[in-house]
Amino acid sequence: MTPIRQLRALEQGPRWDLVVNGTSHSLRIPDQGGAEYVLATLNNALCALAPSRIDLHCEPSADGPVAEAIASLHALDNASGVGILLKVAERIHGKAPTIQLHRRTSAGTPSEPPQANAPLPQRPTPQGLVVGIDIGGTDLKVVGLVGDEVVYTADPVWELPPRDFESGFSYLEPLRRHVRAAKRAAGVPLAGVGVSFPDLVIDDEVVGGITSKTVGMRNRTGGFTPAYWAVFDRTIRPLARLLADDVGAPVRIVNDGVAVASFGAAVMGGGSALTLSLGTSVAGASIDSQGRVGPFPLYPGGIVIRVADEPNTAHRTTGMTGTVQQYPCQGGIFRMLGERPDNARQRLKALQHETSSAVHAAFTQAGQALAETIAECRFWMGREAPDTTLLLGRLTEPSPQTGVLLRAASTSGTTLIRGTELEVPWPIEPQTLGQALGAALMARGLA
Repeated sequence: MTPIRQLRALEQGPRWDLVVNGTSHSLRIPDQGGAEYVLATLNNALCALAPSRIDLHCEPSADGPVAEAIASLHALDNASGVGILLKVAERIHGKAPTIQLHRRTSAGTPSEPPQANAPLPQRPTPQGLVVGIDIGGTDLKVVGLVGDEVVYTADPVWELPPRDFESGFSYLEPLRRHVRAAKRAAGVPLAGVGVSFPDLVIDDEVVGGITSKTVGMRNRTGGFTPAYWAVFDRTIRPLARLLADDVGAPVRIVNDGVAVASFGAAVMGGGSALTLSLGTSVAGASIDSQGRVGPFPLYPGGIVIRVADEPNTAHRTTGMTGTVQQYPCQGGIFRMLGERPDNARQRLKALQHETSSAVHAAFTQAGQALAETIAECRFWMGREAPDTTLLLGRLTEPSPQTGVLLRAASTSGTTLIRGTELEVPWPIEPQTLGQALGAALMARGLA
């Protein structure tokens, strides 16, 4: 497979320009697989930014591959393949995104002034207990904060994993149980709850619908069907409001990558950074130069980093091969080793300390893919791309194989910082509870 960042660096071949959110990217079409490369690029723009409009300007020699990619995207029914990402963008903006081809006869590409990704709004700091909850695929992580004191932590494995839930109502009982446990430990009134949820979240509503946490719901309703969206919009989209009604306190819900960035902004002490959490899958967000958290990239797990078919790398939702989801994360390690363990967390810890050639090769490939992931995210950030990447998640916990991964990722062009390397003013393990703490900070309005 060809790393997409190599194709980004082509100096020869037909030229095409991609204008997304007012920013123009000048690119070249490879001699082979041009349509696949263009489709992967459109996929990545939708995953990274979920824009309302994409304009493609190409010279006549690039017309064929670009037109073919756009036609294949428009032919999808928003219930399969990359078309699902169009549906997600539609749910965010209230209308289907416009993707338009402009055949250029002269030099130059019209573009609008660049538009920065807006930081998430800050909120007043509540008095009393705030509880941060990180909803993972393997486990649930909880942190209770009163002021700057951690008064409660929990890290239980799901009794019934979210992928088997029949609806979003199944989240309420376990979340309520830990909020109440934190209240008992704190002995003060509950002021607010922050929830880190692995899907696209806009204005405290879960709008994506493409998370693996709802695969059980999709299986029961025949996929991305109207029946699925009806259940999703009734029980998952308003999860913050449902939980707030249940616990009697305000609830803020954010994407899991935003929770990572919230934690990073609180402990880094200034400076911008791309933040990535390498857990069951990959989550991401960003911190700007003023320490404000932004939701970019929206869905890093779906970003294509290697263009061409490779066996067993199809994305679970879009079907695109060579995506981030299949490499620098727990699921990617198991895929490369051909394993499907019953206890994923324990097995990963064991693998991180094994020294076999197969395990070394898997972590090396994960590190190389991480470097490619960072490069692709920085491509979409453009001039705002930071020179630092903050890494969290169980795949970066101190171990011999973590060192292998980080050495392989050193070609990313950025300074890599693990959460364990930062001075954390709370008595927690950043790799384990950083996202939950970040969710609590978002609820407090401190990040």
